[in-house]
Amino acid sequence: MYQASAGSAVGEARLAQFFQAHNDGYQIRQELRETILFTPQNLIADPAFSRVDLVSCRNLLIYLEPDAQQRVFELFHFALNPKRFLFLGRSESTDPDSTQFEQVSRAWRIYRRTPVLTRAPAGYRFSTKATREESPPASRVGTRNKGYAELVNATLLEVHHAASVLTNSAHQVLYLSGATDEYLTQPADEPTSNILDMAREGLRLNCASHCAGQPSIRPARRSARSLRTGQRAL
Repeated sequence: MYQASAGSAVGEARLAQFFQAHNDGYQIRQELRETILFTPQNLIADPAFSRVDLVSCRNLLIYLEPDAQQRVFELFHFALNPKRFLFLGRSESTDPDSTQFEQVSRAWRIYRRTPVLTRAPAGYRFSTKATREESPPASRVGTRNKGYAELVNATLLEVHHAASVLTNSAHQVLYLSGATDEYLTQPADEPTSNILDMAREGLRLNCASHCAGQPSIRPARRSARSLRTGQRAL
């Protein structure tokens, strides 16, 4: 919900295209909201998304130590499409010697991803020492209903200590939970979100069979952990 005064900053054309009047202000149109995926993302612990055109990360890196900042930049470089953009806060910048990003606007802290080839960062967890002591305390949030992804994540990690992957009918990865490095990896060329391309060599045939709705050709190496595609498990 935006105040009526916000319309002057957006402009009449964009206001008509993307907003609708609501009470005494404006609201983003439903059809636009439905194209956006909202999900919690922990830069310190969670795997990165891929094929992203813009990463806006403002006034977060100033609370991280240099080694943690570097790992976060690795995640951003992996997540972004070639020549796409990273938007930082006014007090933040990439390493001047970085080969991962090139500066587009110094004043606005806008950077462009370079075509340097990198593999998916192997491991996403940092110790609590990675954050500065002056970091503000986490706010206390009231009880709320958990989304499906959160419930799946909590159950698998707390009860089974398992890695899991949620995909759609086109085999595109929507959500990752736990340490999936043992099962998935990114190919050496452009990043992909297709689980058939990401499955490691020993699991590709098994994964393809499950995606096609056929019985497993052979079980996964560790029965205590599973790789989930839709509602089928390897």
